[in-house]
Amino acid sequence: MGRIIELATNEVYHVYTRGVDKRKIFDHDEHYRRFWESLYLFNDKNYAIPSSNLIHRGSELQTAIAFGDNRERLVDIIAVNPVGNHLHFALRQRVDKGISIFAHRLLKGHARYYNLDTGRDGKLFDGPFKAKHVDHQSYLEYLPIYIHINSLDRYGIPWRDGLMSVEARERAWEIMERDPWSSHHVYMGRSQEFPVIHHDILKDVYPTGESYQKEVMSRMASDLPFLDFLKE
Repeated sequence: MGRIIELATNEVYHVYTRGVDKRKIFDHDEHYRRFWESLYLFNDKNYAIPSSNLIHRGSELQTAIAFGDNRERLVDIIAVNPVGNHLHFALRQRVDKGISIFAHRLLKGHARYYNLDTGRDGKLFDGPFKAKHVDHQSYLEYLPIYIHINSLDRYGIPWRDGLMSVEARERAWEIMERDPWSSHHVYMGRSQEFPVIHHDILKDVYPTGESYQKEVMSRMASDLPFLDFLKE
């Protein structure tokens, strides 16, 4: 099913998709690493260099590291987590059609790269991306936590029903801390290799890694199913 909502500029959306037939869309670290590079490169209104051009990709990334960010961003990537067979984002649209342009570039580029690298043919993603409007503050504050805790899916650890035991919460936090591919590490105050995540909209909510961690642990201890928080 396609999207049934209009994506408005300056609004925030929970954007997500998964592999066709729930298949994996990342096999190893190099797939994740290239995906993170694409998050940076494709989030530019003026980007026109094919993603397959490795020389230009490397040059653009090195420029960002050495001289700073001079892009005209299509979206603010507030949070992201690529998890095996699915993807979650919190995105704020900065320009008209920004989310659609960014998502089209990103998913098409990743599918092309993945198919070439693995020798497969056919579509990789299960139709168009889906989007839900983040229409209240509590949803916005909770969404990055929901996105980051999806890392537990890699280990088959149940978490969606809530009321996790102390042991389960400690194990969950350990996994989130170990995961280098979600934006969890940015919320913990750690540096980015290049500026992918822009979560200023939540700086007052999570001013420190400690404040973010406290809220994560509180949510995991709640007896509410995790999806119920998205409906508050």
